[in-house]
Amino acid sequence: MKPEQLIGFIGDKLDTSPDYPFSGDRESAVFRHRGNRKWFALLMRGIPRGKLGGGEGKTDVVNLKCDPLASGSVRGLPGVYPAYHMNKEHWISVALDEADGEALCALVCMSYDLTFPKAKRGQGRDDGA
Repeated sequence: MKPEQLIGFIGDKLDTSPDYPFSGDRESAVFRHRGNRKWFALLMRGIPRGKLGGGEGKTDVVNLKCDPLASGSVRGLPGVYPAYHMNKEHWISVALDEADGEALCALVCMSYDLTFPKAKRGQGRDDGA
């Protein structure tokens, strides 16, 4: 999958636009929830493959939140690595040119769900408490 395709998928499926919070860097895009501004994806371009665990050249990656209980099996998928520059227990890096497109889309949605704003305590209750 190309970065533009990933941006399009996130825009269409999750109604979210990229944010470019890093001064002078229009390549690294952050995708956040509107309500709590938490990141669910970080797109980075031109990462050396050696930083992910081997290989030559560079690749585009997306960092995604991952359930620590599922991370072992998820990292067994093609193109999925321990997170680059983030907590490796809770995040994964996915090389866009190695991962299966359908699996990547599912991982993006999982990350979105894991970072979804939680209801505040007592919110939605109608018992007067």
